[in-house]
Amino acid sequence: MRRLLPLLVLSGSALLLSSCATAAPAVDLDAAQAWLQEVQDAESDGPGAAGVAAMQVGPEGSASDSGADQGIRLDFDTPTTLTRADAQCYGGETVDVTVTTFDDADATALSLTETIPCDESVHEIVLGTAGATAVLVDGRTDSPTYLHVTVLQEMTVER
Repeated sequence: MRRLLPLLVLSGSALLLSSCATAAPAVDLDAAQAWLQEVQDAESDGPGAAGVAAMQVGPEGSASDSGADQGIRLDFDTPTTLTRADAQCYGGETVDVTVTTFDDADATALSLTETIPCDESVHEIVLGTAGATAVLVDGRTDSPTYLHVTVLQEMTVER
């Protein structure tokens, strides 16, 4: 029994240390929310912006009050050609951003997931979807933070 006790203590210590090493670092949510507010205050709702999705994300995706599909869905009055989504996040980690577009039958036209660094810079997700009637934006990350995505539409210049 005396030989077993040190082995159990050593095994328990190793397990405890490994769980600490794999724990996700925490993001300062107050600082992340202040960053998000600055981004929202500076954004333009010019003719190229089809919509904006801003949300808190974490391991389970975005926070959803209704319990329905997670993420933020933006619906358009008329079919729209979406060129890209400009995504950015805060906290030094990464976020898996999923952008799903829907056609006029509400069927999935395109679904992309890209991992972006949370370096407070804009990262483009190329869409190139014609005839979209809606887009759903969601994100997942190990440490809760905030995600901001601007969906852009194709601009037509008439002469």
